[in-house]
Amino acid sequence: MNNFKIEIIILILLNVAHSIFAQSGRIIQPTPTPVNSVENSQCEKGLDEVVFIQPKIISEFIKELNGLGKCEYKLNHLTKFPLALGQNFSQMQVAGVVSFERGSHYEYEWFESFMPDRLDSKISSLTNQGFYFRDVLSVTDGDCSSPTFPRIQSASEGILEILTPAASDETKERVDELKKSLDISHGTIIFLERKNNLIHPNFYNVETAALGWGENPVSGLEKIFNDFWETGAKPLTVRAYKTGNKHDFVVLTENSRIKENPNTTEYKVVKLDKNYEKTINLLANEGYQIAFDVVFGAYRFIILKKSGERKQYQWTHPLFKNFAVGLNKIAQQGGHFVGVYSTDFNCDSIEANLLFEINSPKNKKYDYKILKMADDLNRKKKNTSSKNDNSINRIENFKNFLKDGYKVRELFYDDGINVLFERAKQ
Repeated sequence: MNNFKIEIIILILLNVAHSIFAQSGRIIQPTPTPVNSVENSQCEKGLDEVVFIQPKIISEFIKELNGLGKCEYKLNHLTKFPLALGQNFSQMQVAGVVSFERGSHYEYEWFESFMPDRLDSKISSLTNQGFYFRDVLSVTDGDCSSPTFPRIQSASEGILEILTPAASDETKERVDELKKSLDISHGTIIFLERKNNLIHPNFYNVETAALGWGENPVSGLEKIFNDFWETGAKPLTVRAYKTGNKHDFVVLTENSRIKENPNTTEYKVVKLDKNYEKTINLLANEGYQIAFDVVFGAYRFIILKKSGERKQYQWTHPLFKNFAVGLNKIAQQGGHFVGVYSTDFNCDSIEANLLFEINSPKNKKYDYKILKMADDLNRKKKNTSSKNDNSINRIENFKNFLKDGYKVRELFYDDGINVLFERAKQ
């Protein structure tokens, strides 16, 4: 048998072996693609361990983020400016914080979704390429100039007042307002991450429940969470979608092919009212923890999960009066930052509700500092608190907080992009 025939036989055997191996269900991991010398030379020398990315249009933000990802920086936090009247999601300004992670390279993708079907198909496409869910921002798109669109007017004694339009006797005017309200869509901006170019498919599912009416408008959402007991799915985020006059809750879950350890957590969904802190803390005293929140215009819902550990919560909002005083008081009470939640603001949604756990069982106390990093250019004329400040000074202050032992815990909106710093007390 000549050498040519031997080579042919070897190739056939290798091909059969590869086919059998692929059908076994195992995933063949490619060798990570290293950052080449050209890209390494483009990495800016002398960058700090933690870097703030200045606000910019979302496409430019992702471009800069991917440049830093090639240089071993990982996204930690992001937030956005609310859209101004007449803007759409592609004009959204996003800011972020990244940190250095030696030996790891990151890539980022994003997409908008105003319909649950698009969320499902798009995230499936990207996760098959090895991307995994990283973060989400709520967004409103459409003509919100109509007086029927609810908007925040003021805050007093910790209660946000929603300005609603007076009834009109003009039928045509009311019809026109209704048409405009139907043009408004609520959706999400999804951010995904991939590490070291590894093509390892991640499995996600999108569950949808319509916002109902009557005594229990969230029965569909409750059913989704109750079903997690059997499926073992892990909920990642809950968001509000509105297209035309259709309102949906959308739950993104992470799924495992092997369901050996079902999620046995019990969930409750609570509609909030003016006494929401009291209601939530009564449940927290029974061992429920806040897991998610979701906003539908003037309506807000909290999803809690049973953990058995008793907690107490307190909210603070930049639009509340004496916000800084309230934050210091929370710190003195042993408050520990838990997370930031969205709220509707004029034509869009912002991340501004800061949630703290009071009397943390960790028996630690924390100091908190807030630093404004960027003014909201759409509202700059109304900003009087930082006229003499500039981006260079803010970056220096940012670095100084880090040198003093503070860590970046979150970004949030308060007439601009702000950083919440945290430091454990000795």
